[in-house]
Amino acid sequence: MKPIFNTRKNFIKNPWFIFLPFLAIYVILVITFPTQLRIGDEIRYCWYADNLTHGFYSPPQPDIILWNGPGYPITLVPIIALQLPDVCLTILNALFMYVSVVLLFIALKKYVSFKVALIFTIFWATYIDMFASIIFVLSESLTALIITLLLYYIVKTFESSSKKHLFISGLLLGYLVLTKIIFAYVILVLLAGLILLWMLNLKNLNYRKGTVIILIAFATTSPYLIYTYQLTGRFFYWGNSGGQQIYWMSTPFPEEYGDWMSPLLNFKNDFNGRFASNDSLLKVRHQKDMNEIDNLKYKYLFDGTSQDDAFKRFAIRNIKQHPAKYFLNCIANTGRMVFGFPFSYKKESPLTLITMPWKTVLLTFILLCLIPTILNWRKLIFSLRFILIFTLIYLFGSTLVSAYPRMFDVIVPVLLFWIALIMSKSLTIKTRFVNN
Repeated sequence: MKPIFNTRKNFIKNPWFIFLPFLAIYVILVITFPTQLRIGDEIRYCWYADNLTHGFYSPPQPDIILWNGPGYPITLVPIIALQLPDVCLTILNALFMYVSVVLLFIALKKYVSFKVALIFTIFWATYIDMFASIIFVLSESLTALIITLLLYYIVKTFESSSKKHLFISGLLLGYLVLTKIIFAYVILVLLAGLILLWMLNLKNLNYRKGTVIILIAFATTSPYLIYTYQLTGRFFYWGNSGGQQIYWMSTPFPEEYGDWMSPLLNFKNDFNGRFASNDSLLKVRHQKDMNEIDNLKYKYLFDGTSQDDAFKRFAIRNIKQHPAKYFLNCIANTGRMVFGFPFSYKKESPLTLITMPWKTVLLTFILLCLIPTILNWRKLIFSLRFILIFTLIYLFGSTLVSAYPRMFDVIVPVLLFWIALIMSKSLTIKTRFVNN
């Protein structure tokens, strides 16, 4: 009887069993609120997946559309190819979110007590902003899963000599880049720093491992970069959406805070309904730029590389002429990423308050952990330092272009891992829930 009892006890403590109710909640959520594939991003991801089933990703020149990387569309290909119901697309998101919850717990359990790991994992499992991502065909659930997987394997890589873990970390980092192309620039900056540190201390194996991980990541993305080079004739070309993001981020006008707006200037059709009363004002402010693009025979999402270049030129002009306003937009961008406001020409909705408890608690713990982290930086495990610098570069880069809460949400598992370790090791706060 004893072996059976132990088996049952182990099963009850198995994280795949512990967090199974959350999978049920996620599935019920996506069934209750089925996607209608109405949001532009949803349509685009499915369109890319359908293209892949026909052997291509973007249309050829001059109709190039490289709005995002192929990471998320690749995961949708089986569902699109088999013509399964649309709900299967969001059930996939539910699975991604559930696995990320379990993996965060497993990563935490290695360093903190069972209770602490459970509390922080439940915080992630109930993170309200991710519920909105799950019910739409959006890439955030997959991104959060990849980041959590990456966190798990990064820890393993720097604590062992296993080449398998190092290789998997590089593959995951590469796939993360293909899913969110902003990470290409993040790891490029990180690679430069690691190479410099490695040159200063050639005996440091951690710097070498970090460098190898990033090189494997770039090798993973090389087929896509070869493909974009064949399309555009440009090296290291990831996509043509950046121009519009930096253009709207650089807006010098009052009541505009750097969030992305449609270059069609057909603002009455904006799904937030925030532009209808400001349509003429927006046209006065931005129609000149849009007319210049039109006069050059550019079309929305067509001749994509040229259009992207034009938006970047306008953005550089705005930043040079109005640097203080761009700085204020960056501050507004930070608030938009973390708290979901401010948005241009939009009155704040009471619904924003729903997310505030999670955001306020998280921000409070971030502030509490900053000083212990700085004071004990060299004492932290290298994997935590690696992932924190990676996160810092990502968050800083995200403030420079139009960003939204979902850009912040995907990195929350890393922040929770960091907070849990610092609270457990550096602080002496004890409660009846957490006993370190």
